[in-house]
Amino acid sequence: MKKIFLTILSLAGVTYSAQCFAGWTFAPRRFANDVSAKAHTLVERDNDNYWLNNIRFYRTYPINFYGNKTPQKVSDSSSLQTVTTREYPYDMAVAANYGQRMYDSETYSVQQKSTEGMYAPQSDGVIFTTNKEIHLTQDMSLEPIGEVKISGEYYLIFEPEHNGQLILIDQTGQIMPMIGYLYNNEFLASKDKAQVSPRDLTIAPQKDKQFTTDPQMQFEIVYDGARNNVMSFQYIDHRTPAVGSTYTQRFSFPTGQDIININGVRFKILHADENHVEYVLLK
Repeated sequence: MKKIFLTILSLAGVTYSAQCFAGWTFAPRRFANDVSAKAHTLVERDNDNYWLNNIRFYRTYPINFYGNKTPQKVSDSSSLQTVTTREYPYDMAVAANYGQRMYDSETYSVQQKSTEGMYAPQSDGVIFTTNKEIHLTQDMSLEPIGEVKISGEYYLIFEPEHNGQLILIDQTGQIMPMIGYLYNNEFLASKDKAQVSPRDLTIAPQKDKQFTTDPQMQFEIVYDGARNNVMSFQYIDHRTPAVGSTYTQRFSFPTGQDIININGVRFKILHADENHVEYVLLK
């Protein structure tokens, strides 16, 4: 009866093609043909055990490849932000001794990288059979190559190690206990069950990554004392190309001058002597 049933459906023009995830947030799409989808599900449900146990050790399933058509295409966009480690108060009287820093700029960079459409294992683990194994680590970035329908359910397809071995996850991110292969652009499923360790190993959408650099001193302004009615300051630039080197500029002003400008940083000098300076940082 099963063979007759298959023949009738074949003559009726029933197509065996993978549909998309219906209402699943991984790739929300709609069935293109509900009648075809229902007929396909009936054939598949009625004949799964027949195909797997009586015909061959492997079975193939059509793949809906994402390629460039999927809205989950990886985004290469990233944003770079420079952050100052500390803020100096403006319009407030402060003091510094000889050789002390009056002002500096120390910054670090924060880069936000988008990982839209990418997935990652939630823990380290392995999927294995008697002669095959696939290792998963939390630092992996996995992009689904498509989706496949098996027994009426849709699964995302990944190739973690880029060696032709494929794995599937369901709508909850649970990894299916099987290792598959790509054969004539279809998913080739092994009859032999794989084991997933740990059992609760899952794959989930990857969060955006943030990379932060170590703080780097840009420049500093140091009080260099006052002599012979001249007050001096050092501008030390740490942004020179050579590693570990600095560039120092010396600025001198008459002790009677109240507003000074050192490479764009403005001060109001209240008092300056050989060992001490009182000042206000101006905006």
